[in-house]
Amino acid sequence: LLYACLGVIGLGSCLLHATLRASMQAADELPMLWGCAMLAFHFADDYCANKQARKLSSCLPLATLAVILVQTLGYYFSHE
Repeated sequence: LLYACLGVIGLGSCLLHATLRASMQAADELPMLWGCAMLAFHFADDYCANKQARKLSSCLPLATLAVILVQTLGYYFSHE
């Protein structure tokens, strides 16, 4: 999944730098935010697996999805 995020980041970056349009800036920046959230998820999941914190581990996917939604909405509302 992280490699897919890297691919989307690369595609968005290519779109921005090929067109240099402000509308493609979201295609460049949002996948970077999503990739950071996914990386944080994997680190936290690995930490919880080692510490036997199963309750926290079950909340991680929903927490990551919530972070991604807040980042995306915050990005769009701050760039209007």
